[in-house]
Amino acid sequence: MVAGLPGLEALDRLADWMVEDGDMRHWRLWLNAQDEAHRDDLLAEVMNAAMADWHQVIADLLVRAGKEGLAQGRETEAAAWRLAALMDGLAGAMLVRKSRVTPAMARDLMKTQLLLELGRKA
Repeated sequence: MVAGLPGLEALDRLADWMVEDGDMRHWRLWLNAQDEAHRDDLLAEVMNAAMADWHQVIADLLVRAGKEGLAQGRETEAAAWRLAALMDGLAGAMLVRKSRVTPAMARDLMKTQLLLELGRKA
């Protein structure tokens, strides 16, 4: 998805990817699995591992941006969790019928937060 891209471009691509799936199928699966993991210990293990992997992808992109001089001394681990949580929250909001949160709005909010996490003006 983002291998080989410069840091900021890779982070932008992450925000674009978030809303690419028009019917939100991957988000429905992800959020339903998170919900079911509250009741199923085996699924909870799988989801915890998947969330840790996803967090690491985001953290690695932030580190890459930092090495390219795009980030200004930010706490990468905390920023990665904030971004992952924002994505989950925006996806959940977009899935609500007749939601006011559109894919374009979600993409813009995510890109703004990415810039803020890098210590840049949005």
